[in-house]
Amino acid sequence: MRLRYLILTLWILLTMGNADASLRQVFDAFIAGEYEKAEAHLQTLLKTSSDKDQIHFLLGRLAIIWGNRVDDWDNRVDDAFDHFEKATKFGPQNANYYYWLAQMYGQKAIKASIFRKPGHARNAKRTIEKAIALDPDYIEAQFFLMEYHLRAPGIIGGNKEEAQNQADQIKRLDPIRGYLAQAGIYGKKDELDKVEEEFRTALEKAPSNHLPVLWLSGHLSRTERREEAVDLLESYVQQHPFSCRAFSILSTYLLDLKQFDRAYRAAEQCLQMTTDSLSVRRDTTISSFEKIVIFQQRKLNVLYALGRISAESGDRLDRGLEYFKAWLQIIPSDAKRSRGNAYYRIGQIYLHQNKIQEAREAFQTALKWRPKQESARKALEKLDKEKNKLME
Repeated sequence: MRLRYLILTLWILLTMGNADASLRQVFDAFIAGEYEKAEAHLQTLLKTSSDKDQIHFLLGRLAIIWGNRVDDWDNRVDDAFDHFEKATKFGPQNANYYYWLAQMYGQKAIKASIFRKPGHARNAKRTIEKAIALDPDYIEAQFFLMEYHLRAPGIIGGNKEEAQNQADQIKRLDPIRGYLAQAGIYGKKDELDKVEEEFRTALEKAPSNHLPVLWLSGHLSRTERREEAVDLLESYVQQHPFSCRAFSILSTYLLDLKQFDRAYRAAEQCLQMTTDSLSVRRDTTISSFEKIVIFQQRKLNVLYALGRISAESGDRLDRGLEYFKAWLQIIPSDAKRSRGNAYYRIGQIYLHQNKIQEAREAFQTALKWRPKQESARKALEKLDKEKNKLME
């Protein structure tokens, strides 16, 4: 009997080890930008793992991670919906599964015909309420429900008073994020002064917390006070030099202000932090995967920003090409619009280097990925005119 139990124990341990290894393969493939391989590993694991709810959840997250960057977004929403729905069936007590299923109902409502919108919207509300019932402290779900009540008409369950109740509940759960919730209420009423007051109060209450800084800087940027937003973020990162998200946003604002050197330095600091974070060996859990997603998306943003800085400034051109090459390796293959934009920027870099043929090929590639890329089309027309003048 003892031998049988020993064999059974060893078999369980080996099975768990194989499953863990497969999930590591998924995570490693995702970090490398090999998303089809990551999905294939998950599909294989789905046949052997007893944790089918987690595998379906990861497949759902993988389907929609890049959001509107991809061109087959509607199909990805459908795929994700199916996986999240199956995740709730295999794991009916997991609030997170219902939260993401509600997100997909919301996406379906956005794209649906006028006749089907109400049904999807009601299902989104019902599903997010299920998530909150399972986990009353689930703040993201509380925010979702608050936004639903703010945006949805009364005929499908929207209720402005209930939105305020949700904001109050969020503040009880997390006082700092409660200021963001209340700002959302004021924002819906276009009471921008009160929105700013909420953010400034949050910053006063928690000066070391990066969230109020990001909220306030975003508000300042949206209200055409980009320089103030930059000053706020630069002051924060001087005291908190490991806030990658703050550096990333700072770089974006500086780039818009054409302050290229400062933008470049901020983006490089963020890139170093994201690269270090992605190189750390993580456990194979859903929460770990979510962290990897955040850093991967941030890495994409700063790589593109660094390449764009080179294209617009005419400086660090070889490095700009390297950044775009790295970016192209990890962006999804069906992100056609984004790829078209990148090749247009690559063409700009080649023009700075006076490599006319390479620039022409880059602009042509941009139009293959994105046929309506007006900037690439005009750049090609300009090159053709200059070529014709030389031939006259």
